Amino acid sequence: MPYRNARKGFTLVELLTVVGLIALLAAMLLPALNKAQQMARRTQCEANLHQIGIAMHLYTFTYKGLIAKVTQFGLWESPVGTPVSNVKLASYWGCKYLPMLTKIERDPTRNLEAGQRGARGIFRCPSAMQMDADLDGFGNSNYNPDQPAHYGVNYFISATKIVSWKNPSETVFCQDSVEHRIEGSDDSLSAWGHPTNMRQWRAGGGSYFPNAIYEYYRHNKYCNVLWLDGHVSGIKESLGKDVPRRWYDGL
Repeated sequence: MPYRNARKGFTLVELLTVVGLIALLAAMLLPALNKAQQMARRTQCEANLHQIGIAMHLYTFTYKGLIAKVTQFGLWESPVGTPVSNVKLASYWGCKYLPMLTKIERDPTRNLEAGQRGARGIFRCPSAMQMDADLDGFGNSNYNPDQPAHYGVNYFISATKIVSWKNPSETVFCQDSVEHRIEGSDDSLSAWGHPTNMRQWRAGGGSYFPNAIYEYYRHNKYCNVLWLDGHVSGIKESLGKDVPRRWYDGL
């Protein structure tokens, strides 16, 4: 009877071939998966901005066409656990619009308005990584994930009548940014006659916030923008000379 080798299994060459094929397939699929994740995050950000736009219009309807006064910093609570009055300069501008986003429900365990605290998630961009720290530093989204403040609001619309803006579809209300209050070429996407936009973040400020420019163009080199008429669109990354100043100040 001839000898028959009863051992079954893969040879080393066969195993290496299979591993190589798996690695090749993974290399082909990962970029597509990464792109799909980026698109999902951008879509979520756009949905957030749409809701903020609805809240803004409800606010102006409630207050006879007046847009809320823009505050400078990014605090929801200070100290943590104590809501900041939305009339203070320290408060995040989103504080003004929370009552429009949800009904107020008291949380006896934390003495916070639970419904409003949940609505803060609308101000969280899933692609955001870093925001400018404000005042005590411990009240904003850099240190406390319960206090997202990932969008910057246009300073020039502060406390104005919405009907005073002749081109609301070309007027920025808020946008992706590292700064909570957008002012001039230091913070806006427009260069305003200077060589570049966002000068403070491209110069000295960038050393403290190396991801600052990313935060403005955090969606695959695009900045999501909510316009005054309520629509949302993206602005492609640039040095700002192609972005009109009038998109911010209306002039």
